[in-house]
Amino acid sequence: MTDLQGMKAKESGRSFGERMQFRMLLSVVFLYFFVGAVMGRMFPGQSVQASQATCYEHARQSAYSVVPYIYMRV
Repeated sequence: MTDLQGMKAKESGRSFGERMQFRMLLSVVFLYFFVGAVMGRMFPGQSVQASQATCYEHARQSAYSVVPYIYMRV
């Protein structure tokens, strides 16, 4: 099961409000990482990206790795 499938499976048990909050937060964080990835490609001396992933793939992976920590219940 991929991370995206796992997130969708967990998301299905949440209320509508929680799902909307998650999606809005994911959108904002994705946009932040996307701008960072584009800037990293424009100014390669500022940031080193080891992978050959596109800016979209890099931002998507980063956003999905950060956002779930906000919803962790300790």
